[in-house]
Amino acid sequence: MFDTWDVKHLRDVNLDENFLSQTYTVTPEVTIFSITNSLVELTNVNKVQISINGDTSGTYREKYSFTTYFERNLDLVEN
Repeated sequence: MFDTWDVKHLRDVNLDENFLSQTYTVTPEVTIFSITNSLVELTNVNKVQISINGDTSGTYREKYSFTTYFERNLDLVEN
Protein backbone atom coordinates (compact mmCIF):
# COMPACT_ATOMS: atom_id res chain seq x y z
CA MET A 1 0.00 0.00 0.00
CA PHE A 2 1.35 3.40 -0.94
CA ASP A 3 -0.32 6.73 -0.30
CA THR A 4 1.06 10.26 -0.22
CA TRP A 5 -0.05 13.79 0.67
CA ASP A 6 1.69 17.10 0.22
CA VAL A 7 1.66 20.15 2.52
CA LYS A 8 4.01 23.06 1.69
CA HIS A 9 6.65 20.92 -0.01
CA LEU A 10 6.54 18.22 2.68
CA ARG A 11 5.56 14.80 1.41
CA ASP A 12 4.11 12.08 3.63
CA VAL A 13 4.51 8.54 2.36
CA ASN A 14 2.13 6.10 4.02
CA LEU A 15 3.24 2.47 3.66
CA ASP A 16 1.66 -0.65 5.10
CA GLU A 17 3.26 -2.92 7.69
CA ASN A 18 4.83 -5.13 5.01
CA PHE A 19 7.46 -2.43 4.50
CA LEU A 20 8.85 -3.22 7.98
CA SER A 21 9.10 -6.97 7.48
CA GLN A 22 10.35 -6.97 3.90
CA THR A 23 13.89 -8.27 3.39
CA TYR A 24 15.95 -5.96 1.22
CA THR A 25 19.41 -6.60 -0.23
CA VAL A 26 20.50 -3.04 0.54
CA THR A 27 21.23 -1.18 3.76
CA PRO A 28 18.42 0.51 5.72
CA GLU A 29 19.95 3.85 4.74
CA VAL A 30 19.64 3.05 1.04
CA THR A 31 16.04 1.88 1.53
CA ILE A 32 14.96 5.10 3.30
CA PHE A 33 16.84 7.46 1.03
CA SER A 34 15.86 5.74 -2.22
CA ILE A 35 12.27 6.66 -1.35
CA THR A 36 13.27 10.13 -0.15
CA ASN A 37 15.61 10.97 -3.03
CA SER A 38 13.05 9.83 -5.61
CA LEU A 39 10.30 12.04 -4.20
CA VAL A 40 12.56 15.06 -3.65
CA GLU A 41 13.28 15.00 -7.37
CA LEU A 42 9.73 16.35 -7.81
CA THR A 43 9.65 20.13 -8.02
CA ASN A 44 7.11 20.50 -5.20
CA VAL A 45 8.83 18.25 -2.62
CA ASN A 46 11.69 19.20 -0.27
CA LYS A 47 11.28 16.72 2.59
CA VAL A 48 9.67 13.31 3.08
CA GLN A 49 8.13 11.68 6.14
CA ILE A 50 7.40 7.95 6.13
CA SER A 51 4.53 6.46 8.09
CA ILE A 52 3.26 2.92 8.55
CA ASN A 53 -0.52 2.68 8.28
CA GLY A 54 -0.62 6.39 9.13
CA ASP A 55 1.53 5.98 12.26
CA THR A 56 4.79 7.95 12.52
CA SER A 57 5.78 6.76 16.01
CA GLY A 58 7.91 3.82 14.89
CA THR A 59 11.38 3.30 13.49
CA TYR A 60 12.85 1.49 10.51
CA ARG A 61 15.42 -1.14 11.42
CA GLU A 62 15.90 0.54 14.81
CA LYS A 63 17.79 3.38 13.13
CA TYR A 64 15.45 5.75 11.28
CA SER A 65 12.62 7.38 13.21
CA PHE A 66 9.41 7.94 11.27
CA THR A 67 8.90 11.21 13.17
CA THR A 68 11.72 12.64 11.03
CA TYR A 69 11.26 14.53 7.80
CA PHE A 70 14.04 13.16 5.62
CA GLU A 71 15.91 15.35 3.17
CA ARG A 72 17.80 14.40 0.05
CA ASN A 73 21.00 12.46 0.67
CA LEU A 74 23.22 12.58 -2.38
CA ASP A 75 26.05 10.79 -0.57
CA LEU A 76 24.36 7.52 -1.56
CA VAL A 77 24.10 8.33 -5.25
CA GLU A 78 26.77 6.96 -7.56
CA ASN A 79 27.70 8.88 -10.67
